[in-house]
Amino acid sequence: MQADRTMSIRGSWLCLAILLGVTAVAPAQQPPASVQAVFQCSRTSPFRDEMFEVVLEITTAGVDIGQDIGVRSLPPPDRLIFTQFQELPAQRRMQGDVIVSTRRFRSTARATVAGSLTLSPVLELRFLSRRRTFFGSMMEERPGDVPVTPLVMSVRDLPAEGASQAFSGAVGRFQYTAVLSPSDVATGELVTLRHTIQGTGYLAKVAAPALPATPLFRVYAPKLVKDEQGIRSFEQILVPRSTTATAIPVTSFVFFDPIAERYQTMTKGPHVLRFHTARAAHFEAYKPSPAMVPAAMPPATEPGKALPWRAILAATAGLIFLAGVATIVMQRGSRRGTILVVIALILAIAAWWFGAGLKPPSTVTEGAVARLCPAATAEKTFSIEAGEHVWIREYHADWVRVSTGSRGGWIPGTAILGSSGGQNSPGTTGGQTE
Repeated sequence: MQADRTMSIRGSWLCLAILLGVTAVAPAQQPPASVQAVFQCSRTSPFRDEMFEVVLEITTAGVDIGQDIGVRSLPPPDRLIFTQFQELPAQRRMQGDVIVSTRRFRSTARATVAGSLTLSPVLELRFLSRRRTFFGSMMEERPGDVPVTPLVMSVRDLPAEGASQAFSGAVGRFQYTAVLSPSDVATGELVTLRHTIQGTGYLAKVAAPALPATPLFRVYAPKLVKDEQGIRSFEQILVPRSTTATAIPVTSFVFFDPIAERYQTMTKGPHVLRFHTARAAHFEAYKPSPAMVPAAMPPATEPGKALPWRAILAATAGLIFLAGVATIVMQRGSRRGTILVVIALILAIAAWWFGAGLKPPSTVTEGAVARLCPAATAEKTFSIEAGEHVWIREYHADWVRVSTGSRGGWIPGTAILGSSGGQNSPGTTGGQTE
């Protein structure tokens, strides 16, 4: 009887497993033999610091793999440097009844030291399989490692023959240009020499081509202005000391061409300079002599003529406050002293409000640029916008000297009058000053 019950229980569990589609989880297995991974290099014997292309190719037959792929056991960065791998379009084909898929990933590599180098990494993959259950098919993943077919590389050092102290450290194929701007100058004017190196290869160590020492120019250190993939630009400022500096010396760029397997030198210049007589800047003469105020312009504000209302109110409030305090102290709680203190506070508040509410008497009707003196060629001091309030300080011909806050300068009279030449609105003229 006990045996019959045991068989019945086992049979029930078996039926339940079949209905639910439950299967035991198998341990991670080794990947199938139908998965292969190889490295393909454009250069198996590259030079040190040469950039070359590397392609990782993964071929599967009868099995699918997940999108995420891990790589371990690559050479250390101090020996081989990779850029980020980019996946290329996948390829699928039928081989009999089996689907063969090929996925390819491309990168650019650079060996930093010479010698033998072996690429034998291991790929970490996720194998996908479809399993049928009572409820339908289900996708199942299982991890697996796939070793990449080893690739042995022989990295060559740069040859000593043909090397020079002018070698820039660039390895690849490049073009070099040097452009001078401007080429027509006066003595003491700045000129800029722009060096541009562009091409395919390693440029990180490259500095600007050196200019030969010359007493004819004052030479400043070059500045890196552009550093992108395959291009590097520098700007260098020079100042001719005299008109005898008619040419900037020749500049050279030396790099190593790994395809031709020799050093290459590209030379630019000499860069010819032409000189002209320095053009003197023209400024209108400014004479601060008294001038009649045009009838259409608002009168200028004269410091000292304004009624110092805020100062008067503040002084009065102070005196009353002191009188109130003295009354309270002497008469011990006198009501009259309290009233005086309250009046002083009211006057102080009025003085503050009156001062804060004051505005300069004139309004700018159109935007203008304020200048150091009344001339269109004078140095700019600040910009003023339409609608701003200003103090008018002085007139000279068609110019008005104004101030607002801590700023001051000369603006055209039309900026105050407007295009119609009319006066400011009533109430804007007056004699208040800060």
